[in-house]
Amino acid sequence: MAFNLNSFAGALNAASLGARPNLFKVTIPDNSLLSAENAKTFEFFCQSGQIPGSTLGVIEVPYFGRTLKIPGNRTFEEWSTTITNSEGWEIRTSIEDWVAKINGHVTNTTQLDTLNSLSTDLTIIHYGNGGVTNTDASGQEKVTPNKIAEYKLVGAWPSAVSAIDLAWDSNDTLETFDITWQYQYWTRETGSSAEISSLDVNADNI
Repeated sequence: MAFNLNSFAGALNAASLGARPNLFKVTIPDNSLLSAENAKTFEFFCQSGQIPGSTLGVIEVPYFGRTLKIPGNRTFEEWSTTITNSEGWEIRTSIEDWVAKINGHVTNTTQLDTLNSLSTDLTIIHYGNGGVTNTDASGQEKVTPNKIAEYKLVGAWPSAVSAIDLAWDSNDTLETFDITWQYQYWTRETGSSAEISSLDVNADNI
């Protein structure tokens, strides 16, 4: 195949110049685990995350010196976010309190003894480069971002909160820390192949 920059540019133009990894937000509901104010702060200060992945296991069945591979069970990898720390420590403190409710630092006991009480659903929204322009009641034009993907992590809870590095030579930077999340499964909320699962981790009997 001959190199042709115009052909590549045409393909990229048809793809709206490609998806940008920095056009996203992560939302978390305000509930007994996180206040409405801290949920909004989390949305602003969550500076990195991932579109979640999953893996199908493989069942290997030997037969006359060859191996037949059969799809096995699905597993969901842990998920992580990087948070910009504020001087008010709103997110850091609220997540530490959440983890302490799951297992106390001193008492080694839990205040949250059901999956419904210790977990919530996280939403990752990925935006496109463009948007839809509308005119509001006052006549002002407003551009609504074009949502190209939305994923929900069902039954998520923080399993690890990283240390924050301190150093005298750390100039011109902001503190960050990582949160590792466990969850039951994810669903894709946009597109024709969005998965609907019969598993309800928010059921009253859990």
